Amino acid sequence: MNGLARRLMHARAGLLVPLRVRRAVPASELGVRYDRPLVLVEAEPAQGDSAAPPRLALSFAPGIRAGAALRPETVIGWLSDMPAAGGQIDPKLFTGNAEFERLLNAVLSEHIHEDRGAQALAQHQKEGFLNINDERVFSPWGRVSDPEDILGTVLLLNGKIQSGTFQPMPAHRLLSSNGLFQLSDFMHERLVERCTN
Repeated sequence: MNGLARRLMHARAGLLVPLRVRRAVPASELGVRYDRPLVLVEAEPAQGDSAAPPRLALSFAPGIRAGAALRPETVIGWLSDMPAAGGQIDPKLFTGNAEFERLLNAVLSEHIHEDRGAQALAQHQKEGFLNINDERVFSPWGRVSDPEDILGTVLLLNGKIQSGTFQPMPAHRLLSSNGLFQLSDFMHERLVERCTN
């Protein structure tokens, strides 16, 4: 398999092996605005592909340093070029990582019923299905967010989120023209814990 085919395989199928970190820089040092710690990782090219340029990855995993191995599921996605200083990452430069999306959905499924904000919405709505919205865009009460901003839905009974009923929204985008996805503080902490362990 040549280098190009190997890179395409990694981009389409998610990562198959841990990445070797060449350099890790807080995204804020590059002028990227985000409310929580976000790291831009320059990863070593795949083995046997020394002519390939380094790959650029985004991650929430804390404590990333040069020479370390980065687990595939902790990479939010890939950038085809360095982000422009002073703003958000251009969605045209971003390819999401399916392994990370599986991790994100597992964390939501395991913990969304413990999230106080989601619990408050459930107590108000009482019954049916509740959309769990991405917090990058404010949606007024009673309005349905755009599909790219809905993380998924949960089943409510008697004003309580039923554990294990989270269903991901296939149209949700990790990165849109409104920026990188955002979770509540509680859910973000659970996600970072999973990226750390």
